[in-house]
Amino acid sequence: MWLFFVILGIVSFYVFLVSPKLIGRNSLKGYGRYFAHRGLHRVNTPENSLEAFMNAVEKGYGIELDVLLTKDNVPVVFHDYSLERMCGIKGDIKDFTFEMLSSLSLSGTSQRILALDEVLSVIGGKAPVLVELKTVWEYVNFCERVGEVLKKHEGKYIIQSFNPFMLKWFRKNMPEIPRGQLISRHLLSGGFARSTAAIILASLTLNFASRPDFISIHYSQVKSYTYYLPKLFLSPFAFWTVKDGATAEKLKRKAKIIIFEGFEP
Repeated sequence: MWLFFVILGIVSFYVFLVSPKLIGRNSLKGYGRYFAHRGLHRVNTPENSLEAFMNAVEKGYGIELDVLLTKDNVPVVFHDYSLERMCGIKGDIKDFTFEMLSSLSLSGTSQRILALDEVLSVIGGKAPVLVELKTVWEYVNFCERVGEVLKKHEGKYIIQSFNPFMLKWFRKNMPEIPRGQLISRHLLSGGFARSTAAIILASLTLNFASRPDFISIHYSQVKSYTYYLPKLFLSPFAFWTVKDGATAEKLKRKAKIIIFEGFEP
């Protein structure tokens, strides 16, 4: 009999750890289904640029964008930690002030690196915005700075991150904003530390911290346990990054959000 209770206790504890937000969950109703990955970028319209975001607004899509923090604590819209791919110079976002970054060209165009505050001002609530918080060590300061910006602007915002403790900050301080836990097996190829973090995230055992409103996974993992386990809790899903219309059509019944790139749904 004791073995039964031990097993029951372990199972109950595991369920507690992995369960997403169950009570008062945001259904994402009214946020739209399709979100342009880093804006609706095209040839000569770089990703995470103002032009790419306005293209998405004009087409009626939501916007997915990435945020990092500068040396002087300004949240900027940029995906890579390094500047090399998009700006052609060595160095990381965290090592430059916003003034220094704002003078840099994105992919040799007239578009430049923008503060999150600038982007949201121009969008002006005309499109829902899915903000991916890139993982950084000093995450509390990062979350506080992003939170300050979001509070200044009216609109529909969603937060997602690989870091469950960033989501925990928003859970405690800005619970009205829907939260998505990003997970990916693709990180398993990134060395020991990165692979270990990926395994922990994919196990969903840190959901106790973030209690996400939805799970955000790569669309190719729709038949894996990272899909079926959250599904047991009736969790909504976001799928990324879908790159063709046929795949988007197949996934739309399974997803509340489809983050797309390279085509228009």
